[in-house]
Amino acid sequence: VSLGAWSHRAIGDSPTLPIFATFEFHCFTYFRTAEPPSQFMKASSHVPHPNAVQQTLTRMRRRIGCFAAAFVVRGKKGEGDAFFFDCSSSQDGTHARKLIEHSASTLHTLCGDQHEAIVRNKVRDSSNGPLLCRYLIVPAREAGGELLGVFVLYNAAEGAEFSVENAEMAVRMSRAFAKAVALPRDPLTNLLARAGFEREVARLRSASPHSESGALLYGDIDQVHVINDLFGFEVGDSVIAHVGTELRKIAASCDAAASRLSGDRFTVFVPNCGLERARELAERMRSVIATSRFMSNTQPIQLSMCW
Repeated sequence: VSLGAWSHRAIGDSPTLPIFATFEFHCFTYFRTAEPPSQFMKASSHVPHPNAVQQTLTRMRRRIGCFAAAFVVRGKKGEGDAFFFDCSSSQDGTHARKLIEHSASTLHTLCGDQHEAIVRNKVRDSSNGPLLCRYLIVPAREAGGELLGVFVLYNAAEGAEFSVENAEMAVRMSRAFAKAVALPRDPLTNLLARAGFEREVARLRSASPHSESGALLYGDIDQVHVINDLFGFEVGDSVIAHVGTELRKIAASCDAAASRLSGDRFTVFVPNCGLERARELAERMRSVIATSRFMSNTQPIQLSMCW
């Protein structure tokens, strides 16, 4: 139940969240893995800095007055999930941490395209099972809509229910967090801006084995100045935005970082990539742009790029 359609059911009975009765528990505070935190951070992409996450969790827990708070980042294919947890030092948060960890995937899926808070004040392991806990779930998204992770606030079954005011405050804090940690993006294409691209390339390089090479591809759109002269600068901007969308899709499919360097020029960094694969990727991007359909009113415009 979202705040956009808040009703008495939002703080009453709600759909059951699957929580498993048996599980393995590892001892690290912030990461659900047996590897040291540094190795785990290298395995997961787009994980905000642990200090930023921890500070936000502590502030959120204290401001809302809940028992515990967690932040879950779902790893990409082949990567582990990142799990951060905060609880008062005077409390034993082991049980809370276990419950959140083992419902993390469900909570992440529950967010979907959600931008507001979700309240689950009656969480059970079955429809007729005992009350286990209470959750306030808040997605953290970049300005472009990409999900950074999910904040999960926890109260025990005998603890206070989460209110509308709690949810509204958590949403505000989540948005402030997302704005603070998000990489700078180009407003026209939603690709990384140069500063954000440099930071992301540095992170990808540091996460790669020293023996692995990476590829930096540079390309520009052909004859944009002609499009500007014939159709106007607004259409030229639309062309750049269209190309940015196509490049973003390709970059996401191969875990690459894509940037609009300036004007009609773009850069793509591909980690763990040799020369032959880089050439194949450049040809793929060239082909996608050349075969894409772009219309200005009813006038088709043939696009092309050089890499």
